[in-house]
Amino acid sequence: MSGCDDIQRLADYHAISDLAVRYCSAVDRRDWDLLAEVFLPDATVRLPQSVVIRGSHEIVSRYRRGLERFDATHHMVSNHEIAVHGDSARHTCLVHAQHVLHDAPGGSNYVIGGRYTDQMVRTQQGWRIAHRELAFIWTEGNPSVFRTNPDTRRRAEP
Repeated sequence: MSGCDDIQRLADYHAISDLAVRYCSAVDRRDWDLLAEVFLPDATVRLPQSVVIRGSHEIVSRYRRGLERFDATHHMVSNHEIAVHGDSARHTCLVHAQHVLHDAPGGSNYVIGGRYTDQMVRTQQGWRIAHRELAFIWTEGNPSVFRTNPDTRRRAEP
């Protein structure tokens, strides 16, 4: 492998792992425009229980509806494994995602430890996710934070 190949490999690794971090920043900041930029327009996401979301517009819409209910979320990714083949790549990383809904019956926190497996494509704008699959490895806390209707729960006084 030449020095130029090594530099390109390092640049690709950095850009792909940075894309995974930008995804986390987008969902935690509720930056829906940034989230849309992470995915190809025709991307797909497979969630646990075989739920498939098709197209970046629907992905952003679904994430927005799902995440805006929480008082806070905190997503972190690590242990990136990346295999680049020309203008496509396979990326796998671990995710630690905390979801906080104050005053939820049974506790305000639910944490997911999981794995993202991505198919990525190099575009003129940089690497983008073509397909993402989330697999849960473990969970902890109160899963009802996902089922509690935030409009009907008692809000804490400031």
